[in-house]
Amino acid sequence: MAFLSDIFKKDPDKAFIVNYAPIFVNLNFFEKNLIIQKSKVIECNKGDMIYKQSDPPDAFYCVITGRVRISARFGAREETLEYLNCGKYFGMISVLTGDLHSVSAEAVNDSKILKITRDDFQAILNKIPKLAIDLSQTLSRRLRNRENKKKRVLSSRDFSFTKR
Repeated sequence: MAFLSDIFKKDPDKAFIVNYAPIFVNLNFFEKNLIIQKSKVIECNKGDMIYKQSDPPDAFYCVITGRVRISARFGAREETLEYLNCGKYFGMISVLTGDLHSVSAEAVNDSKILKITRDDFQAILNKIPKLAIDLSQTLSRRLRNRENKKKRVLSSRDFSFTKR
């Protein structure tokens, strides 16, 4: 069995993110070690596309260093939805549902990202049920927030009528 200091020496980026990212912070040593074993660190250069809207899901991602821009195309218009930095994760919804990505992810600057393939991510969720529960709660909050944003946009529109 590997000791924590050995893991930090061998894979410092992985060890850092599984001990820092809120999604992994409450896992025990063995669960964190499983994530370290099942993941890899990818390096992205500024402007690299991690995935594009409508691509099939291939992995779960978590930002170690750098920034990632999440955007979506609405017809001819592209809109930035959010910027992600250290500890933020993405690609989760598509990996869980099997649906095509509804957004694009692009490295804003040189970045290191933890990548867990779809199959390995499913295996991790099967072995760490509390992680699956945390992710389902996060997914529910995101969907609720998305719906609330739509409602606010509709309710805040100023409708004006002219008299005839």
